Amino acid sequence: MLVKCIAKKPNESQVRALGEYYEKYGSKHDSHLGVGKIYLVLGLVMNAAYTRMAEGVSLTLLCDYGHIESYPIVLFDVIDGKADPEWVVRSRPDGIVEVQPELLLQPHFAEDHLDGVAEAVNPFKHLLKRMEQRATSNPPHV
Repeated sequence: MLVKCIAKKPNESQVRALGEYYEKYGSKHDSHLGVGKIYLVLGLVMNAAYTRMAEGVSLTLLCDYGHIESYPIVLFDVIDGKADPEWVVRSRPDGIVEVQPELLLQPHFAEDHLDGVAEAVNPFKHLLKRMEQRATSNPPHV
């Protein structure tokens, strides 16, 4: 799945729609995204009820600093909506549904990747390469 960044931050009405938690915490941070840049989507996170994160659909991707982050889908136009074949669906007890590769669903994976833990970084490099190859093997017309 490929998306194009159309905004670094949601507008006021989008912030309200993303819920109180996002308004209080998420909207204050720099997104580390480039408007006009195309990003490979690593996965999706859907939230309808959990109050400690943004409501709605968020995309998991690598920000411009190489960190694995989730961003509200309102910041993007979908360029290629094909799901990656390594995505699996996990429904959590708190009502969140995650659609991502198994590797990204491992406890503390994003933190371990950020900290440079080899057991997270090395498998991720291989996963990212596979996902990028699939996404670019039949690129959409942009």
